[in-house]
Amino acid sequence: MKPNMNLFYCMKPQIRFLILLLVCVFCLTSCEKEKDNTLTVTVNVSMPGDFPSTAKYNGEVTLTSTTSSKEYNAIAENGVATIDGVYPDIYDIRVSKTLSLDEFKNIAPDLATSSSIMLSGVHTGFRAVLDNSSSASLPANISLAWCVKSDLVISKIFFNGTKYNNGSINSMPKYLEIYNNTSETVHLDGLCVALAHGNTTSQNPCYLYQTYKNEAVYVSKIAKFAGLHNVDKNIPLQSGKSVVVALMAKNYLVTEEGNSKQTMAPDISTADYEIYSTARWFTDNENVPNIEPVYDVIATSGFSQLNIAVAIFYATESEIDSWETGVDESSYTVASQKLWKAKRVPNSIVIDAVETYKKDATQQKRIPDILDMSGIESANAEAVIFDRYILYVGNDRRRVLKDTNNSSKDFVAIESRNRSNYDGTHLILRDYDKPEIQPAK
Repeated sequence: MKPNMNLFYCMKPQIRFLILLLVCVFCLTSCEKEKDNTLTVTVNVSMPGDFPSTAKYNGEVTLTSTTSSKEYNAIAENGVATIDGVYPDIYDIRVSKTLSLDEFKNIAPDLATSSSIMLSGVHTGFRAVLDNSSSASLPANISLAWCVKSDLVISKIFFNGTKYNNGSINSMPKYLEIYNNTSETVHLDGLCVALAHGNTTSQNPCYLYQTYKNEAVYVSKIAKFAGLHNVDKNIPLQSGKSVVVALMAKNYLVTEEGNSKQTMAPDISTADYEIYSTARWFTDNENVPNIEPVYDVIATSGFSQLNIAVAIFYATESEIDSWETGVDESSYTVASQKLWKAKRVPNSIVIDAVETYKKDATQQKRIPDILDMSGIESANAEAVIFDRYILYVGNDRRRVLKDTNNSSKDFVAIESRNRSNYDGTHLILRDYDKPEIQPAK
């Protein structure tokens, strides 16, 4: 029912004034009580551990309620953000900021390579409470990590092969995954997958690596997705999705009893692509499209290489044909291998590169430091998969993977969780729910 304003105006001025005064007092009291139910949240933001100790974070901090639509934004200065008027609730606190290459060089000159980077950190399930007896802690603390801003990253590498239950080795189950680390669709037309050149078991470093590491990476094998980059758009890869490239798309999981039983193995028959080969061991899966080799120092071996070092980049076949070649006479011991002509790939076009090592063995670097500062080691040769860490999960639930151009920091080597029973569940394709790779709380 609408108030009778005529009755209000018929009242004596003194009574009208008293009513208005009471309304104002009620509103002010309500506002004060409402304000009393809020608190101030302080967020301490630490720069990445490998940054200089003098580096301080200056940028936006966001609190987002996990139970409602409430959100608060503040600007941190010298690593501290103060947010007033926060209602008691449970929040996710996120920090995200892009640094240009110049800013990166200014803040951390020893780490800066040739790319802009993203700083990010998250504190999930932060409880903003008024009751000091609660177990919740104030202030909130966030330690940032950094990643290179690459559209595509190599997210998983399984190239060490596995074992049959009788202990014999099966070196054919191999695949890698390429992940779209952006918020937009990326097209793979014209993308190349290449294996770095060099004998990793030699006591002598690869001559090509030693001589040209500041300019290029030398590769012995290149396979290419069909099409031209930025021209064809036939191979879309959606944001936060991966594409699986198998050495040979086959189900290696064998459950029959006997010497052929293999339970610590993956089913790679559902891969998105397989690398075509003329090698005698290769069996073409007609249900899986091929990516074609466009350069190979020894075509009959295919891409069956252990202790893999891999790079991805966009290039045309004519560009690849035009690149210089070089031989490595220092680390190879077999005469024919000394004559293998590796292709020179400019560092400037490499999107991502990952180097792997077998622990406690002689290993020679093949990927330049500017592309991968240090390789990831595995303790065992069989049934180990290299998985890239998840840096954070965005508000849109998209996983952003860690990429600091240092595989020893970006990846974890995951072995079978139950080797006595030959458990191969860690080798399942497209598994980004593994506890070992989840972002730090």
